[in-house]
Amino acid sequence: QMRNALATTVFIFGTRYLMEDDKASVKKSGITTNDIKFVISVLVASAIHSASLLWLVLLVAKKFSIKINAIFTLAVNFLIVFVLSPNNISKVLNYFGAGTRMTAYFSDAYQSSSWRHYGGALVQVTFIAILMIGIGWYILKHQRYFECTSKVTFLIKCNVVILVIYGLILRYTSEVYRLQEGITVMNLILITNAFKRKSFGRKKMSRRTARVL
Repeated sequence: QMRNALATTVFIFGTRYLMEDDKASVKKSGITTNDIKFVISVLVASAIHSASLLWLVLLVAKKFSIKINAIFTLAVNFLIVFVLSPNNISKVLNYFGAGTRMTAYFSDAYQSSSWRHYGGALVQVTFIAILMIGIGWYILKHQRYFECTSKVTFLIKCNVVILVIYGLILRYTSEVYRLQEGITVMNLILITNAFKRKSFGRKKMSRRTARVL
């Protein structure tokens, strides 16, 4: 838990590069300098906690539409549950130096242990996803009360693509639910920044206090 908390702080630091617009591309590939900075942040976080590497899927949210993100999420979950074997996943993890640590989750001993069946993990992940995506859709449907709606669309895409953890929860370990928790601060930033100044005024709420800058 301590390693996960430290890795999450590094990830949260790196989310600024995920959310900020940056038109400077590298070799006309469509990859921006902020993309590279975000990848570096995630790699540093993964050096602290291996599971952090999965936050790289948020780049899919940044680059593609909601529909493509949904298809990507379904495809990845299908591969994890029905196609990829523990041996193949272990080979990939070995390239990142995480093989020794992560292969323990693939063992028969772990799969039959009580830790494998963490109560409520799927319920929690599903509830948070529905809540965040629902808030995002509400804001998009009532745009006259909000601003920065493009960022709200990005919020929806992030909460869709992070559901690649479904397959890992079903097939291997429920501990990856923490990856969804890690984007909570980013969700809060995107939601609060969507409110217009007048909306806060009507509610007698200070924008300076409530808005996450």
